[in-house]
Amino acid sequence: MAAPESHRLTRQIVIAMIAGIVLGVAINLLGAAPWMQNFVVDGLLHVVGSVFVAALKMMVVPLVLVSLVVGVTAIVGVVMAYLNIGEAPEALKTHYRMQIRTFWIGLLYGVVGVLLSFILIGFAVLAFTAVWIIIRCVKGLKHLERREAYPNPATWLW
Repeated sequence: MAAPESHRLTRQIVIAMIAGIVLGVAINLLGAAPWMQNFVVDGLLHVVGSVFVAALKMMVVPLVLVSLVVGVTAIVGVVMAYLNIGEAPEALKTHYRMQIRTFWIGLLYGVVGVLLSFILIGFAVLAFTAVWIIIRCVKGLKHLERREAYPNPATWLW
């Protein structure tokens, strides 16, 4: 039976780590040889390392762009909810209230998580916040699809 895809990837990562350790020890033991320093360390490994660092630098711009777009869409969504809540039918108003509260409470939980991350518990708060937002959005979509009002949009939990 073939290994699942995740196990194959884990195995490849472990093999690459072991190969790196073996290569590092071998270069350290043979490092006194001038050809090893010139060809392997200053040549091959320098080129591969430079390409790797350049690839990491190229990933920064798309990651920053995605974080800006995601943050902007949340702000646009809450502004649209504020603009449309007044003229919406009563059932839809509950969804707008839930969306507005999800934004502000999520922002509060996020700020608390960031501040507490200095004592490490904040990472758990940030993970809880992500799960909390996903659950609220899924529940809201479920009720919206059924054309039902969101039950208890003023709750701090789900």
